[in-house]
Amino acid sequence: MFGAFHVLIGYVVGWFSFRLLGIREQGDGFLAGFLGAAPDVDFFSPFAFGSPFGHHGITHSPFLLTLVSMPFLWNDGRRKLPYYLALMSHVAADFVENFVPIFSPLSWDQLGLDLFSRAPQLVTALEMAVICLFLAVAFNVQRVFPLVIPDRYSRIASLAVVLLAVPLVSLPVIWPLLDFASELSLLTWLTSYLIVWGILILNVRRANDFFLDRMKSHEA
Repeated sequence: MFGAFHVLIGYVVGWFSFRLLGIREQGDGFLAGFLGAAPDVDFFSPFAFGSPFGHHGITHSPFLLTLVSMPFLWNDGRRKLPYYLALMSHVAADFVENFVPIFSPLSWDQLGLDLFSRAPQLVTALEMAVICLFLAVAFNVQRVFPLVIPDRYSRIASLAVVLLAVPLVSLPVIWPLLDFASELSLLTWLTSYLIVWGILILNVRRANDFFLDRMKSHEA
C-alpha cells in the first residue's frame, strides 16, 4: 500500500479511536497521519525486503513497534492510545495487502493475506473507500482533530512539500516504470498523493497565510 494511503488510514483510525474512547480534548490529526505512514521509513533501505533491516523489517514488527511505544503509553495511555493505533494501522493494512513479519523478532517470515496479488480490484476498491471515508471525516472534524497546524509543523512540512514534489514533476518519466494493476489503481494513488501534498502545503505557515488572506478577501 502506498505511503499516502497510510497517512489517510492513520488519520481515520486516530479520529475514530478518539471518538470511541470518549476523549473530548483537541487531538492532532497531522501526527496521527504521520504515524500511519512512519513505518515506511525503511522503504529505501539497501537491505533485502523482509530482512530485519530491510523494507518490512523491524519498522513493521508489531512487537517492536509496541515496545518502542510503551514509554509514551505509560503516562496517560488513554489519551495517547489513538496515536499508537494510528501507527499500528500501517502494519494491519500491509498485512491485508501483502506481508509483514507478524511474529518478529522470533521469526522474520513474512505473513499476510496478499490481496494485492490475489484480488487487485478489491484492493483498489478498498483504497477508494479509504479516500472517501477520509474526506468525509476530515472536513467535518477539523476543530477537534485538525490536519492543519502550521505553527507546529511549518518547518517539517516545508521540507516534505519539496521532497514530495519530485515524484509529481517526474511522473511523466517514471509512469512507464510504475507497476499498477490498472489505470484506476494509478488514479487512486495519484488522488491520495495530491491530498497528502495539499495537507503539507497548508501546514507551511506562508502558504497557509496566503490561502487565508485570499479566503478573507473573497468573503469581503
